[in-house]
Amino acid sequence: ATWLAIDPARTRPVWTPGHADEDPTAAWIRYVLAAPLLCRRRDGSDWTAPAGVTFADWLDGALPEPPTTDDLDYHVSTLFPPVRPRGYLELRYLDAQPDRDWRLPLAVLSALFHDPGTLRGAYAIAAPVADRWSAAARHGLTDPALAATAAALLDLALTTLPRLDLPAGTHDDIERGVRGRLAAAQRGDDR
Repeated sequence: ATWLAIDPARTRPVWTPGHADEDPTAAWIRYVLAAPLLCRRRDGSDWTAPAGVTFADWLDGALPEPPTTDDLDYHVSTLFPPVRPRGYLELRYLDAQPDRDWRLPLAVLSALFHDPGTLRGAYAIAAPVADRWSAAARHGLTDPALAATAAALLDLALTTLPRLDLPAGTHDDIERGVRGRLAAAQRGDDR
């Protein structure tokens, strides 16, 4: 919730709801170009960017000097959507887990991304609530639609988990954790 509220032009989700056929590369490019500049690197201590100038505006000549590829790379580094493509998917919320609990969402995501069929199944399950980022941040599993989706995704992950080739102890810990979260999702309990 904090990330979503900081600077929505930089932290909102990249993909918009209802655009199942949207090309992810094109969506990311639109996102990058539409984001206002956080700053403009240059010699000296004043890196202030003109208010409201986007990278697309800069490309169109809004600033005296045209941007360089280094400028583009820096601009991209200032964007923090919940999922950020970086040659891999950077899932910004995984590092917010307590203690060693990061292993559970990582294992679930690995299971859901394991093969094209499972990924298509996960997409079909998640698509109806894909626009619910704010509700998820505010209400988590107490939101009935999100709880039902989480339960279905966790159930799907359980079917794929045995194929992840995890050590037996880790597999058992993850499966217990997934079953615990599945039970919580089915209860609508966000603890």
